[in-house]
Amino acid sequence: MNIKTNTVNEEFDLLLKSGIIAFYKSCEITQFYIIDKRSNEVANFYTLFVFEELECPNEISKFLFKAPISIGKNHSLRAIQKRISIEKARHIFYEIQQGRLDIEEPCKVSPQTRLLPKAFLPRSLKNDAFVNRIVKKNVWGCNYIIEFFNENKIFNLGDQEREFVDYINAKIKEVCSIDLASVYDRIGNIIFQFPITLAAINVDFTNDNLGAKILCKPHHLLSEPKNICMQIQTYLDNVITGFDIKSISGLDFEVKAALGDDNNIHVTISDAQRNLLLYDENDINRLKSVQSDFHIINSDEPRTIPQRDGSEIKIQTHDSFISIIGDESHGKDYQSQIISRSQNNEILMHSDDYHVFKYNQKEKALNFIRTKIKQHSHIKEICLWDPYLSAYDIMDTLYYEPTGIKFRCISSVSKANNANNAPSNSSSNRGFEIFRHNNQSIFKKSNNKKINLKFLAQHDYFGWKFHDRFLIFVPSDTTKLPEVYSLGASVNQIGMHHHIIQKVTNPREILNNFEELWKQLDNDECCVVDYPKMLGKI
Repeated sequence: MNIKTNTVNEEFDLLLKSGIIAFYKSCEITQFYIIDKRSNEVANFYTLFVFEELECPNEISKFLFKAPISIGKNHSLRAIQKRISIEKARHIFYEIQQGRLDIEEPCKVSPQTRLLPKAFLPRSLKNDAFVNRIVKKNVWGCNYIIEFFNENKIFNLGDQEREFVDYINAKIKEVCSIDLASVYDRIGNIIFQFPITLAAINVDFTNDNLGAKILCKPHHLLSEPKNICMQIQTYLDNVITGFDIKSISGLDFEVKAALGDDNNIHVTISDAQRNLLLYDENDINRLKSVQSDFHIINSDEPRTIPQRDGSEIKIQTHDSFISIIGDESHGKDYQSQIISRSQNNEILMHSDDYHVFKYNQKEKALNFIRTKIKQHSHIKEICLWDPYLSAYDIMDTLYYEPTGIKFRCISSVSKANNANNAPSNSSSNRGFEIFRHNNQSIFKKSNNKKINLKFLAQHDYFGWKFHDRFLIFVPSDTTKLPEVYSLGASVNQIGMHHHIIQKVTNPREILNNFEELWKQLDNDECCVVDYPKMLGKI
């Protein structure tokens, strides 16, 4: 056993000890695991141990799903919640270090699992600490965690692993508050959570708004005196504008600190003797004014909106006025002006994720896309989804990626042929044959060196029609989010008129929709080219 493991084991025992950060009496386990139906092997998808102050005379178990959830043909997802004793939890903690996790069914722990030292999760109303989304909420305040981090995120679910992982994450959210979709790096991990319940702490502003008021009441079982160190600071625009530090004996106190006229307070409370954080919160903001919009419904005749079928919809109009409660100068004072500029800076810092193009900027727009393609490393494939997509468009964009990664593209025959004045609707899929022939002729003009491309086209009864245009970067790690850019215009018209290329905020849904359409089109009747398989054959 190495020095790091010894240190973590000591931290584990210290956090469990009564009166250090809580008075634990039991442990609640929540485990999600995948079973391979062919081999009966069990893979841990995520396991959370939460120490709590509830009595546990007997072990209590329940399954979170009414029945195992099928994951493709060969796997199923199961979930169990169990309450066990502190000693049993301690035993499991040490067994995991030996490569075994046995809760409901024996589960082999990956040799690529690393035991990490304790970590402190601050309380955050803004949820800046995303790990808070995959642990149980502690109404008293903050948490410590000790984590077994599985560096191997592959579950051998086949070609649809990414879809299956997204599906599993969604199913987990249906039965509990664990959100692995937003903290995907924790998939496959085992976390021991230590909620801090040693004191109830409330932080507020003083009545004159010139300082902070901290009220602390200890746990009713706490008898051991503690030497407390408390730091309070105010900040604005990432600049510390006020600071105070206090040494206090015990956890029963009310403290006021004069900090100046700023509206953000950060309070940290720690056990000075054991060098343990007990409380940390930095989202405490003073509300200087409230702006409310009031609406008064008019009693006169409503607005009428005629419909295409001859009917009409009536909308009741209303008058609106604004009321400001509090400091009416808010919005003009120095704090508001600084905050407004900071928000503008946030937008500018991320300006490389979108670009506005005016007319006659085609080369500039293409270079923007080409740069994005070259910047993305460690990706599995790039997908281009555009109803007017042609061979020239693919070569103008994706062919500038030099490493030979996989490309998948979808176009629409009717729209693309119409754009090129070619017939799109005739018997025997004639429109598709024309589209395929024309694009294959264009692809032949390139030697297609190191090109790995499959190009499908929606037509007739194959798949479904679509409108938007997306560039999708799919990472090799199936647990990571894809990156998706909305192009705002088809590649053949990009930069020709005013439009915006911008990153999509929910990329998983776009990729899932692309995959759904791809399945319906992935056949010989919709395939335009499939390189390198078809090289030299067309």
